[in-house]
Amino acid sequence: MLFMLASLVMAEPDSGTCLSVQYKSREEKEAEIAEAEKEFAESAPKNARVLVMKWPKTTTDYTDPNLKLNVQSAINRADITLLPVVDLYQGGRVVPNTQKNPKQQKGRVPNSAINDVLFHVQESSRIFYDDITPDDWKLKAQELEEASHAIWFVDRPELRDPLVQMYSEIGRASNNVDPGELTAPFFQSVGGQQVNYYWFLAAQFVSKEQGLLNSIPNDESRDEIENYANEIRNGRYPTMKLDFQMEDVFKKEEFDEEFQVLINGLPTEIDQYGQIEILLGITDIFVQHKEGGYGLADRYEARTDDRAYNVLDDARKSLTTSLVRQLFEFENECKPKVSPDIITHLATYSLLHPQVRGEVYIAVPKNGNPHQMWIWRYDPDTYSLSRVANGSDDFPINFVGTVNVGGMFSGVNLELTPPTSGDIADAADLSAIPATVPVGLELRLHYTRFMVNFGVEFAYSANGEWEELYPSNEDKSQPLGCENATGECPVDDMKTHTVAFNQTNFVGLGYLFGRDAATGLGPRAGIRAGWSSLPNAITTTAHFGWTLPAPKMERINKRIQLVVDADFRIGATIGRSPSLLLVEDDDGNVPRAALTFGFTAGAGSTF
Repeated sequence: MLFMLASLVMAEPDSGTCLSVQYKSREEKEAEIAEAEKEFAESAPKNARVLVMKWPKTTTDYTDPNLKLNVQSAINRADITLLPVVDLYQGGRVVPNTQKNPKQQKGRVPNSAINDVLFHVQESSRIFYDDITPDDWKLKAQELEEASHAIWFVDRPELRDPLVQMYSEIGRASNNVDPGELTAPFFQSVGGQQVNYYWFLAAQFVSKEQGLLNSIPNDESRDEIENYANEIRNGRYPTMKLDFQMEDVFKKEEFDEEFQVLINGLPTEIDQYGQIEILLGITDIFVQHKEGGYGLADRYEARTDDRAYNVLDDARKSLTTSLVRQLFEFENECKPKVSPDIITHLATYSLLHPQVRGEVYIAVPKNGNPHQMWIWRYDPDTYSLSRVANGSDDFPINFVGTVNVGGMFSGVNLELTPPTSGDIADAADLSAIPATVPVGLELRLHYTRFMVNFGVEFAYSANGEWEELYPSNEDKSQPLGCENATGECPVDDMKTHTVAFNQTNFVGLGYLFGRDAATGLGPRAGIRAGWSSLPNAITTTAHFGWTLPAPKMERINKRIQLVVDADFRIGATIGRSPSLLLVEDDDGNVPRAALTFGFTAGAGSTF
């Protein structure tokens, strides 16, 4: 009977109570969802997200600089975002009626839910009081209440309007049942006063945004909700406090700089004591990171105002009280068994940050020691945690060893000749002047993004053998190059020495970029100083290089991976006395320094 009457009513809608809903095709809806998901992905931070859990009764937390360096080294990631473990708490986003099944979590309410809710609102608004029986109205209220779960958490303003419309119809349906059926959840006591609960919830939204009344499809519901909203503004209903202190500490300036709190989808200011005043009823709490990313989400339903609700502290306790025990109960196991609610939080959190999918970590400084980091990575494919560091098995420095060969140049030749054809380009010949062919062995030490490198480089001179002033005797106590040293010897008295390859010992500093910088992979920039005896000189160069995993080669283990390397350098070779670089040439010039630039390429391994 209910469905027959509903069909008849839908056949002849009353324009005075119909909503203006714009229906979209399936393709349009799918495109809308895809666009929304793309927007989420673009706005999500790209850094690996590490949730730091304090060890009980210690003070080391996610702000500790030593902890950050050790985490970067342990997970081989330079780009990380350290966050308190309460960021993981997603109690408000858990999809209703899923028994906390991680596979059924969605992360956010999709935009398609708005159309789903408005469809039910429009269908219900076409039914008049006398069209169905009071029992059918009770069924309709239950049906609408179930449909309202499509918007199960309000974390943005655009969800407020459709939810108010849905609440208005749930309130109307429940108000049309027999007087003896005016029971929970549709009629409840709030602060000692009996209310139509869903009209009251709608009025909470309206009291903040009066314009939401305009979209309510039924005149009776609109009037009742407006009355409730006026009573709320006049202080008839009690309020309570949300408290954002953490372990009885709140620093407003620091909190405001990093976070923004949304209450039922609207940004809300926290006072200097870390508190927000709210009405009784359902409150959706969302802590958003201002630099991007989604933090704590909680839904709190209050009936009395006898205490403040400690949002962050309660979330911290619910996570850490059991999680420390679960992670360390069998600490030698690679995959700890943790409770389903923790996995649900992790699954939801991972969905909220798609750009770091597979790179959400839980880190614990055991006994509060930032140098004993125990770290687990969440795997979104298997819905499990895997240990990646146990606090003692990771040396904080990563190494890269390479063998490189290349070509160095000492300048360029620009020859101008009269053009012999119509092409003016034929009149100029620009070419690099070959200098050396270097072969080098290099060892790099990497700690987070910073690098120290040293090694030795042998170079064959492109101009023949190396020639330099050199000692002509074996007595190292005598001045360089003199047979019978009684003092400083003139350069003209020195002898020269030639070899095919020279040797340069070098040391350098550098900085790496990219997500894999801690392991020595990715682009880098640096400076290097080298000392050679042929020529007797110091060579200083600026470098830009790139190290990549060797193609089609699997990583051997956590630390060992074959790599390919390329490096470009430019700098100068500066002579040290005595050196031919400091001797006048045939034109009476003293070179003192020589330009050098070029590149090398090679292969090696991380370890």
